[in-house]
Amino acid sequence: MDIVNIYKESRKVEIQEFGSFFNSCKEEAFRLELLQEFHVEQERKVLKDFFSGKEKPTNFNSDWHQILKNANNRNCCFKRVRYIQEPLTGYLDFEINWGYKGNVKNGEQIFITNENPKDMSQSIPILKDFWLFDNQHLFFIEYDFIGQFLGVTKLENTYLDKYLSFKENILKNSIIIEKSKYW
Repeated sequence: MDIVNIYKESRKVEIQEFGSFFNSCKEEAFRLELLQEFHVEQERKVLKDFFSGKEKPTNFNSDWHQILKNANNRNCCFKRVRYIQEPLTGYLDFEINWGYKGNVKNGEQIFITNENPKDMSQSIPILKDFWLFDNQHLFFIEYDFIGQFLGVTKLENTYLDKYLSFKENILKNSIIIEKSKYW
């Protein structure tokens, strides 16, 4: 599997095109999260507030919660597998306590694995954060080496079956977050 050819067969997509899949998926949206920290400009202030012990704003993540509610109304399930390396980073503590708890209340199913996804990824050509919509549309989420968002790449369907198998395998090797020690 040649990574160069995979990227030649893929294409960068605009955020608007990628974003449309959140509101149009019919059955399932699946997210794999591997990075232990993200450095996203929009989160800087809330991260600072979290680390200084401030209360979570009542409208925190409200746009995402509305997407989840809309998906639930059309019977579309949102699932996420979050890989966690020990010890838990401060960012993941923030993500779980300020992000995931509200997401779960709004219908997202979040799974945790401590098993290194590299051990389960022999069948897929590239292991990185991705979104998979309706088991048909696969998007790599591109980050630089410190976790800053760079963009989104849509993978063509050449390797889709391999990513579907990987998704099923990692879900089998994960536990629902509410039953984990992190909840």
